[in-house]
Amino acid sequence: MRTSRLIASRAHLNARAEQQLRAFRERERAMNDALIAAQQLRAEAKQAADREAEAVIREARAEGERIVDRARMDERQVRERAETAARQFAAYVAAFRALLERQMAELDVLEGHTKTIIQVQSEALAASTAIAAS
Repeated sequence: MRTSRLIASRAHLNARAEQQLRAFRERERAMNDALIAAQQLRAEAKQAADREAEAVIREARAEGERIVDRARMDERQVRERAETAARQFAAYVAAFRALLERQMAELDVLEGHTKTIIQVQSEALAASTAIAAS
């Protein structure tokens, strides 16, 4: 009887050991599955982060290009306005110079008339003095 109890006990222990072994293997498989899932999730998260970073970089580059293009356009407009202002100023100076030259010509004519008037008056005075003296 003792042997049969030992055999029964051993069978019970073997069954229990097999049950625990199955439980450990199931846990190990579950842990391996969880580890693989975590690794896949990490890889997917890294890929998503890389894609997001690339999108942010592309967007930043595009914004930078828009800013540079806007700055170039603004510079071109400022340059064109400055050139227009310089041309207008040069035209103003040329017109003013022409006006001054006309005015100087007028003054020369007036000065000539003044000299002629003074000469005629001097001659008339001299003639009237000569007539009065004779």
